[in-house]
Amino acid sequence: MPDPPINAQLIAFALVQHWQRASLGEIYREIEKLLPDWPDRYKDHDVFEASVRSTIEYYCPQSENYRAGNEAFFERVGRRRLSTCSCR
Repeated sequence: MPDPPINAQLIAFALVQHWQRASLGEIYREIEKLLPDWPDRYKDHDVFEASVRSTIEYYCPQSENYRAGNEAFFERVGRRRLSTCSCR
């Protein structure tokens, strides 16, 4: 069974905890607090972080992995810093 994606709403909540802007490291740490059973859900920490990044990229228009038609939940506001975007 493949590893489940990190829910975009969970990532958005992690950003809210950091006043709407956070680095990837801050997002990882916040999600680890919000999802304490993450080690049971993911093979290892690298897979966990890759799942978070993949979900962010799917919903971030500045990402190469974003596709037209995806909701825009996140935006890059600086080098390695993200922010929430208003949902359409």
